[in-house]
Amino acid sequence: MKRLIAIMIVAGLMGQGAAYAADLAAKKALLASEARAKLKSQEWTVFVVKDAPGPRIMETDVLTFGDGTVSTKNMLSLGYGESNFGLTIQDDGTATWETMKKTKDGDVAFLRADVVGTVMKGAISIKPPEGEMIVYAFSNIKEQLTQAIAASPAASAQASVATTTTSTTRKVTKK
Repeated sequence: MKRLIAIMIVAGLMGQGAAYAADLAAKKALLASEARAKLKSQEWTVFVVKDAPGPRIMETDVLTFGDGTVSTKNMLSLGYGESNFGLTIQDDGTATWETMKKTKDGDVAFLRADVVGTVMKGAISIKPPEGEMIVYAFSNIKEQLTQAIAASPAASAQASVATTTTSTTRKVTKK
């Protein structure tokens, strides 16, 4: 009898788990549909900065989303075409899109961003056929990009270089 009750409880919990999973999948599908509509509803002006030591020059770019496609004005001018993107809804509701683009010369670019509400922030990683990967951070909110850059390891190296440069300049100035 106790065994039968235990089996019934486990079966009930399994049924609830399956219902929860189905409900979660339905919610994520709805959120994905809403996120695709939001992405497609406007051109996204983003601020882009190279995530590496050295001078941080902020540029702007415009991302345009279509039916499952994305393009950027700056990358189009560099020979990267429009590409398909994948969209994933995280458990916390964050919409994450990603894509890969390639030029005729063999440069490969990976773009990935998170969208929460009206805020988009992400990264562009470009790998030329030879040489090191170049990483850029981007966001449609300039202040968020500035904060992210300040927190990055490259920014710490830049701060170290800036401090060294400043102290060297002071020594030269004192002479």
